[in-house]
Amino acid sequence: MAVVFQKNKKSGITYVYESKSFWDKEKKQSRSQRILIGKLDEFGNIVKTGTNISDETASDLSMPCLEAKSFGATFLLNQISAKLGIEEDLKKCFPRNYSKILSVVYFLVMEGSSSVFRYENWAERHHLPYSKPIVIEKLFSSVKRENRIKFFHLQSLRRNRENVTIYDASFLSSQSEHRKHDFTNAFNKQNTMEELTVAFAFSGKPDYLPFYYHEQTEVISDMNMLNYILDAMNTKGYENVQFVLGSGFCSIENINALCREKINFLLSVPKYGDLGTEIISHLDDFTKVSAEYDEKLDLSFRTIETFWDYGKDRPFRKSVPKGENRLFIHVFYSRSIGIEDAQFFNYRMAKYQQEIEEDEMNPRHQEIYNRYFEITKTPVKGITARPKKKAIEEAKKLYGYSILISDSEPNPVKAYNFYTNRHMIEHAFSNIKDRLNCNYPVISSSTNLEGKIFLEYLALIFEIYINRTLQKDSHFNKFVMQKVLDDLDMVKSLTASGADLRWEKISDNVKKNYRDFGITGF
Repeated sequence: MAVVFQKNKKSGITYVYESKSFWDKEKKQSRSQRILIGKLDEFGNIVKTGTNISDETASDLSMPCLEAKSFGATFLLNQISAKLGIEEDLKKCFPRNYSKILSVVYFLVMEGSSSVFRYENWAERHHLPYSKPIVIEKLFSSVKRENRIKFFHLQSLRRNRENVTIYDASFLSSQSEHRKHDFTNAFNKQNTMEELTVAFAFSGKPDYLPFYYHEQTEVISDMNMLNYILDAMNTKGYENVQFVLGSGFCSIENINALCREKINFLLSVPKYGDLGTEIISHLDDFTKVSAEYDEKLDLSFRTIETFWDYGKDRPFRKSVPKGENRLFIHVFYSRSIGIEDAQFFNYRMAKYQQEIEEDEMNPRHQEIYNRYFEITKTPVKGITARPKKKAIEEAKKLYGYSILISDSEPNPVKAYNFYTNRHMIEHAFSNIKDRLNCNYPVISSSTNLEGKIFLEYLALIFEIYINRTLQKDSHFNKFVMQKVLDDLDMVKSLTASGADLRWEKISDNVKKNYRDFGITGF
């Protein structure tokens, strides 16, 4: 026997039925019979309307303040939190607020791009670690640095610190969204908003989860900044540290320094820059040669193994150290991304031409102005910008290409999946300014901002764990996770004062979702 709730969409009334299952001998299958026993009032109590109610059901209905809430998805997050030691470590570091932190983190994981201002309304419909209202801004400000550092240390003890990977990611930017395959964007420096750069340390296999981060306002653009990050993360106890860096770090000087200091790296090369243009110009046309193709990623790819001469004169030294380091250059091509590149390039060219001719040039775009436009100014016609045909034709040849350089990963598909793990980070933090009221970091107190980043970091751990469990490969797909969470969110719990929590009957599909995460017993 089970109690079933069914809402009439037209009237908005939720009816309560007693459901009994039995075996039909003639049809040789399980059947069920429902008897109407009541309906829910505005306070969640059941108002009896039926007459044929069993003694067991009548006993259940006599319980005061019976309440139905969504429980299936938050139950899964509770299990993950316990398995990864998140709840236990939060309780040690934030003894007064750990349940509040978990409740808000569950909202961030389950509600996609929704603003945190919707939390209270959402919380009323879900079974959470903390059931009372939360003052969100006060919670953000309660996350102190010393408590965060302690939490990082406790989490690092639970993770494999061999083959640690450090990702850099910039956010609070109007251009932080990345497309599926494109690692670089020639025009991604157009925002005027202050950016924050966060370096995330990921543990090695099998868990491969973030266990530490370091935030700063400066972009990681040179070796001095990279060494500062290494010191800040205290990576001396880690083994085989590898950096995965964006195109902003790519330069001849930085590659030389990485090779010279024996730092493992995977680096995105700007395809519109001099180095990217030179690499692609030496390749045969992907459509004319037998390039390898990955159907799942919809990518053609080729790998060039070469030796990089990182020797460089050092002033005030008599000897000049020179050397060579083996590098793997992975070049990817996608026809569909090439179409997107063309549309985006044409849009930006029109935008920049308008900026020039309306005398509203942005100093950040000066390099692009000089590369693609001939600018003239006359008293009669004013400022005129004529596109440089040759430069634009050269740019068109680069549509659809992406380039990665690695000193340690010869497999292009693994390198691609490894690099696109940054998309999980970018996706988690890309809309933080809208979700957590970070639109203007200048007027947001540093204490509150640190708390916001910490809670989003916790949400990132859950998202990565869920996606890795649901997908055999490491390629990020946010839609798979969201679909499973939405399905689980339909499962309700029944609670009443003085009584244990009860589940409504769950479907076979929901049971399968739980089994994927090792949760059984239903």
